[in-house]
Amino acid sequence: EMSQTIFSYLVFVFIIQIHISVQQVGKTSNDEIKDIILNFEHRLGEKMNNLDAKMSDLQIKLELMEKSLRNVSDDLALIKDTHKDNNLKIRLTLLNECPLSEGFFRVPKEGGQCYKLFSDANSTWSEAETKCKSEGLALAEPADDVALVLRMHIVLKLSGGGGNAWVGGVYDGSTYRFVRNQARQLATDSALLNRGESFSDDFTEYHCLYLGTTSWFAPHKAYGTSPCINPSWTLCEVVMP
Repeated sequence: EMSQTIFSYLVFVFIIQIHISVQQVGKTSNDEIKDIILNFEHRLGEKMNNLDAKMSDLQIKLELMEKSLRNVSDDLALIKDTHKDNNLKIRLTLLNECPLSEGFFRVPKEGGQCYKLFSDANSTWSEAETKCKSEGLALAEPADDVALVLRMHIVLKLSGGGGNAWVGGVYDGSTYRFVRNQARQLATDSALLNRGESFSDDFTEYHCLYLGTTSWFAPHKAYGTSPCINPSWTLCEVVMP
């Protein structure tokens, strides 16, 4: 279509040029007019041949570009699959080995979950979630029968009781739900939850759960609640994709 449009335009231009040439020569013999027309036809043919050659080159280049893009797309898909496989291998390795040298730990005799505590900086709940994801982990969601033992293990063995640690629970208007496992919830009257540690007696949608890993936290409670924008440590765990 583009070639036909250009052809029509060129024909129109040459007709105008013929008309101007005839006007300039005044009275011109038929042979001279024929020569002028033949000359223009020849020039038009040359331009159309050049245009066809350029269009062919352009078509070839476009086909090569499309092929290159397909190759790039295939390469990206391969890289993504490889990254996914490597990520899975890393997570399986962490689950199996849970290397203490890299700050990972398990709670003795309490299942096989592998955790990592980040106590070098305080973060909001959202920042803590992002931190875990950046490490290929997730905010911890300890099972109910592990939470108390996990809390005491951190206080006695790791942190010295210097701070609380965000976990993956957020208030949804009626109860606390864990982010990855929405079926799991922690009621506001749960025996694991220490309301006395809350910044407010009113539970709001802006409150998130933390594991009470300070030394002065209520000894028979596991969790406290705090506005999600307040600073705390971060407790992550290894999860499968």
